[in-house]
This record gives sequence, C-alpha cells and structure tokens, in this order.
Amino acid sequence: MKLKPGEARGYLQLGRANLGSGAYGDALRAFVQGLGHSPDGAARQDLLQGLLDGGGQALQSGDARAAVGLLREYVSLEPRNVSAYLGLGKAYGQSGEMLNAVGAFQRALELNPEEPEALRFLRGGR
Repeated sequence: MKLKPGEARGYLQLGRANLGSGAYGDALRAFVQGLGHSPDGAARQDLLQGLLDGGGQALQSGDARAAVGLLREYVSLEPRNVSAYLGLGKAYGQSGEMLNAVGAFQRALELNPEEPEALRFLRGGR
C-alpha cells in the first residue's frame, strides 16, 4: 500500500487479508479506500464483492455489528441486491436493532415482493 497507494487492487488484497483474520473493521476501511481509487471496472466489482462476502462472513462468525457495517456500506453502493438486504436485516436483528431489521426486510420486499425470508421475518416467524 505504501508503494502504490492509489492502486485499488492493493486495497482489495488488504481487505481480503483482514477478512481472513477476522479484522472486519479494517477490512471495511480497506474496501472503502479501494473503492475511492476505483470508480468503475473489475476492481470496483471485486471490492464490492469483498464488502458483501465480508458481511456474510462476519454474520456467520457471530459479529453482527461488523456485518451491519460491511453490508450497510454495500447496499449504499448497490441498492438493488435483495440478498444483501436480507443479510443486513439478519445482522440488524442479531444486533437487537429491530426497527432497522424491519426496514431492511421491507426493502428486500420492495425489490422482490415474493421474497420468502423477508415475508417470514415480517410476519413474525423470525
């Protein structure tokens, strides 16, 4: 990073390494910095995928707060991804932020009115 601070791929590798060690906050920062250096193209897609994958990984490892951060950043950049809103809703729910969880599941339903997981959550079947 010190040799080529403007290269998005370096931030991608740093973010992935941080995910591998469970340093989710550092991964989030690396991916966001990389996105600042990569307005479009394949590197941008890889960085976005890192946010999404990292959110899922954090959620699976039980770090719901980290998952919220990663997934919230992802949906701010890719607001039409239903599965991201489902993950965000789960992360909010596990964090005890039920109002935000409801909002995320409602957004998933706006994008796909037939989404069974969102319907189940909003009907109280969490």
